[in-house]
Amino acid sequence: MANNKRHTHKTMTQKHIKTAVDIAAHIVTAAALIYIVYIYPPMPDIIPTHYGISGRADTFGDKSAVWTPFSLLAIFHIGLGIINRFPQIFNYPIKIKDIHRDEIYLTAQHMLSWIRLLIDIIFAAVLTSAAHAATTLLWPLLLALIGFHAMLICFTLKMKRINDRQ
Repeated sequence: MANNKRHTHKTMTQKHIKTAVDIAAHIVTAAALIYIVYIYPPMPDIIPTHYGISGRADTFGDKSAVWTPFSLLAIFHIGLGIINRFPQIFNYPIKIKDIHRDEIYLTAQHMLSWIRLLIDIIFAAVLTSAAHAATTLLWPLLLALIGFHAMLICFTLKMKRINDRQ
């Protein structure tokens, strides 16, 4: 009974954290839209439209191109939110035991919420850099590289630990 109560409390805490992360992602996406609408009129007419692997701008275009990364941000944000409602369709790196299925599904949803927040932050950084005609964009690339790998490793190990329990 005590173990079940602890599991329920842990699950509730995970749900609260997931909700907070989802709200943060909504805020980042809304803030990106508000910022672009606000900054659009005084933006330079020519802005970076692509950054190479080094983080340096290598293609430039009209300022209206800033709406392309915002459109991608919105598509990813909405799409990942929808997909996150169906954890049974995710591709898991382990064979899930029935007894742990719900907890692993919740953990996978938690991971996808964090990934969505990271994607939103990266796109918001790209939008901000483009809006200010920044010619380098190194820190969002590093954030993406390190953040995605760290999340995938941490959450995969967590799911494996859950699944290995008796």
